[in-house]
Amino acid sequence: MESLRRVLVALGGLLSLAAAAVTALALIDHEFGQRAVDYLDRCLVYNLKQIFVESRHLWQPIVAFAVLVILAVLLFIVAFSRTKKANRIKVATEEGNEIEISLSAIDNVVRRAANSVPQVKGLNTNLAVVNDGLNIDLNVTVPTDEALPAVGAAVRQAVNEQVTAMTGVVPRRVRVQVVKVADRQEG
Repeated sequence: MESLRRVLVALGGLLSLAAAAVTALALIDHEFGQRAVDYLDRCLVYNLKQIFVESRHLWQPIVAFAVLVILAVLLFIVAFSRTKKANRIKVATEEGNEIEISLSAIDNVVRRAANSVPQVKGLNTNLAVVNDGLNIDLNVTVPTDEALPAVGAAVRQAVNEQVTAMTGVVPRRVRVQVVKVADRQEG
């Protein structure tokens, strides 16, 4: 959905830039301006001829050109700017102060906790700070002869307890996905 929004905003920028180019060309080339204004007058049933061709006051099309260029630049900035991803989380201390903990530090705690479950043979983590808390996603590999729901529950509990105890952050979500079942010798 985000990429569709970016494409639509970029298209709006392109249309604004095209309209600005046509306006500039109409101001520079009188014959092209005459043809463009005649075409738009037929399509829009509006008398643009007075503004662009017959007017001695060219400030109106010049202002329109400037506004269109500024609009195009702003739309391109919005379309291609990156949203800043949070890489720290703030935690309130008992004294009423705040400390910041990096996601890489929390990731280390998550990895230790998940690897403390003996059945975990492989692990990938993804941590994200969202408006209402910390989301932890784990992809684990377990041996063939283990009960997958039991291993997932043990990993979830170990991660939740360790992160809360060591960082003071209560995860909003700990999601465990078993992505591979491996033979014992593979792990």
